[in-house]
Amino acid sequence: MLRKWPLIPVIIILSLTITAGCRKQIPPGAAKETPPIGQETPPTPDPTEPVEPALIGKSGVAADLGNITNRDMFRLSEAAKSLLAENGFVVVSGRHREFFPLYEENRYDPIPQLVTTDSLLHTYHLFFDFLLRTVETEGLAPELEKLNAAMLAQSREQYAALKGTAWENAARRNVAFFAVGAKLLDPSITVPAEVETEVEEELALIAIHEGIALSPVMNIGGDFDPLDALKEDYSQYIPRGHYDRSEVLQAYFKSMMWYTDPNGFVLEEAIGYIDEIYAAVPVDGKLRIAKGGVYSYYEFTWPLNDRLTDTQWRQMLEAQTTPPRPEWTKAFVVP
Repeated sequence: MLRKWPLIPVIIILSLTITAGCRKQIPPGAAKETPPIGQETPPTPDPTEPVEPALIGKSGVAADLGNITNRDMFRLSEAAKSLLAENGFVVVSGRHREFFPLYEENRYDPIPQLVTTDSLLHTYHLFFDFLLRTVETEGLAPELEKLNAAMLAQSREQYAALKGTAWENAARRNVAFFAVGAKLLDPSITVPAEVETEVEEELALIAIHEGIALSPVMNIGGDFDPLDALKEDYSQYIPRGHYDRSEVLQAYFKSMMWYTDPNGFVLEEAIGYIDEIYAAVPVDGKLRIAKGGVYSYYEFTWPLNDRLTDTQWRQMLEAQTTPPRPEWTKAFVVP
């Protein structure tokens, strides 16, 4: 049987043969013809040729971000671009209060998602806060009640043994000190008669929590000299954070605060709005910018007797009166 070849493939084969046969042969060693001036054909870039090494830092990102395929999707400042090229990532101050709106925006744009540990730790923090207040309510508060009772009983025994000695006043002050702590946690306890006046005065100052004043208990046996007498900042007895969620936690907070040294400073650590992190990551063999969220971090010294509440910190954030970021964050964070 004769096989009939299709006409189109035959024509194509003939065309290729004619084209190959008509190609001009250049003898070995002969100079190539130079096209007329103005008609030069620009060289075709070799996709396998590496980018100029001088333009690429240790991060693998070109100084002009030229080897990042989706760079035009982002409006980064020159400072941000510089840090991205230097580090392979950069953190930019953000506006979101939570992580999920940022990742939702990425999904619609679409932008490669950079899922950070911070976004996961945020959920962990919520769980930790719940765990902490549960432990404090069900475990630590009852233990503190036992401690208060034991210390108050021991102090009363010492006071009875030291009456009439040079240590009588110090022992009496100890009784008053632990009576205040016990009464703050459990209002039903009976205050020892020998310190009832000073303890009631101290509790009244704590209840109105108006600010710094002379401490009736701490100055037992003293002359209440305004310059030398011991003072207490009673405004710190306002429960804050999760401690204002129940009467048990409020009482626990006040009792523990009474046992805290009110003098000096503390290092406050806080987070603000969610920052945006941009990182150069390989996707299908090419560098692309992925975007995610990280905590904005603050640390600063603050008077211990004026600890910030959550409400005060939120007000500082909204009024843009927060302390500056730590110096060490400038290596990767831009405003």
